[in-house]
Amino acid sequence: MLGYKGSSMISKCGSYNLLGGYNVCGKGCVITNKYESINPVYSYQLTFMFMMVDSWDNGEFFIITINENEAYRESKVKGSKDLCGFATSEDTQSANFEYKTSDQIINVKFINNMDENPDTESIGISEFIIYANECMAECLECTDATTCSKCKEGKYLDASRCIDCIANCEKCTKKDSCDLCKNGYFYNDFQCVSVCPNNKYKNVTTRTCHDCDNKCKTCSDATDCDTCLQNRVAPACGCPDYNYDNLNYQQACFACSDISVGCSTCDNKTCQACLAPRFLDGNSCLNPCPAGKWGNTANRQCENCLAKCATCSNATIVTLAFRIELHLIVDVLLTIMIT
Repeated sequence: MLGYKGSSMISKCGSYNLLGGYNVCGKGCVITNKYESINPVYSYQLTFMFMMVDSWDNGEFFIITINENEAYRESKVKGSKDLCGFATSEDTQSANFEYKTSDQIINVKFINNMDENPDTESIGISEFIIYANECMAECLECTDATTCSKCKEGKYLDASRCIDCIANCEKCTKKDSCDLCKNGYFYNDFQCVSVCPNNKYKNVTTRTCHDCDNKCKTCSDATDCDTCLQNRVAPACGCPDYNYDNLNYQQACFACSDISVGCSTCDNKTCQACLAPRFLDGNSCLNPCPAGKWGNTANRQCENCLAKCATCSNATIVTLAFRIELHLIVDVLLTIMIT
């Protein structure tokens, strides 16, 4: 209590003990009370007895504010007898009112607009009680005892009631959906799961499961694969060496060796290059090259010998003349010698 007179805040008026009262609480006196509710509330019920002692004038009021907002005011009623103070009549007056607010902490002030000292005008209160009208346990905010307007985490509002979200959901706004899963859980297909499916990865910021890139079998982020489909190689899910990639990541890579042993580069039908010591000849990898051809080590292809060659080792050096020409020369020489 502030602005009171004397050393005691308590006075006696008739048979009543008052906080404030005659010659204690007059002009400028303020009685205060602070209340805090642990749970959400929709209103407070205040009940108390008060006594307006001595010569209150017209236009003078006993006023209650809650969190600086006026909640109640009353003027003095004509009393039936003199209970205390000088020779004026007073009676006890009572108040019982509801104050609507969702504030869980309220500061109650009992003030007045008197213009005289407490020996001629005073106010005292007694039997003061505050009841907190709490919301249902499921509500974060409510408008009355049975109507929620906002729900606690893990629940959503439906027809003024708060309904549980799906399991392990921290925030939701409707049935069978979740806006944010609890820590350690991730939203996937209307569930909050601790482990995302193989073809999805965990986004720890949004607590959701996201699809891997379509080339991945499993992944741990949006760009790189942990494992790939078929015989593809992580993290890019390309093909192994000496395989053809048709860029369909759902399909296996095609081994060039299936076309011809030793094939290193191919498409799905033809060999385009060979590994040493083989040489490409048509759609085959050979070693040695067939007759009439030689193995070019620069491009690893079988190339035709010169027209005059039966065999050759490069494009210019003759290793053996055609056998037909040799036979003709021998036949001519033999004929001359015989004649």
